[in-house]
Amino acid sequence: MASLSGPLARIVEAARADGGLWEAGLLAPSERDSATPWAVLCGPRFAAGVEAIYEGYLLHGGRGRLFDASDRNRALLTGDWLYAQGLAWIAEEHDTEAVAALAELIALAARARAAGAPAGSDEPLWAATAAYLADRSLHAQLALAREGAL
Repeated sequence: MASLSGPLARIVEAARADGGLWEAGLLAPSERDSATPWAVLCGPRFAAGVEAIYEGYLLHGGRGRLFDASDRNRALLTGDWLYAQGLAWIAEEHDTEAVAALAELIALAARARAAGAPAGSDEPLWAATAAYLADRSLHAQLALAREGAL
């Protein structure tokens, strides 16, 4: 696999900088998935934060693109760290609407997963939230996606 760039590289760099559990949980470069499904929709301003939050969500569900999810406890802790890291990066943009939209996304996606929603059924919610971050005129589409997630 090619080396990572953009938002995923920033996530790996943050894990290495914090060291310990986060760095130890990184997959070998050849095992990483470089897909960034939401980066294009949300734009470069929010890409690292959204992709970090998504990686946390994936780890909570038992799989990751960058981190090993085979140890459930470590995957949950790493997922929590990624949620916090992603929200911190978004907060650095001084955009409270973005932070609120992502907090709502995290809550709704977790609720759907806990209710046994099929894998991938929350993708419209992720897409609508990411697009809303780039274009706030998409509020109605975001509201519809949120309703669909309930």
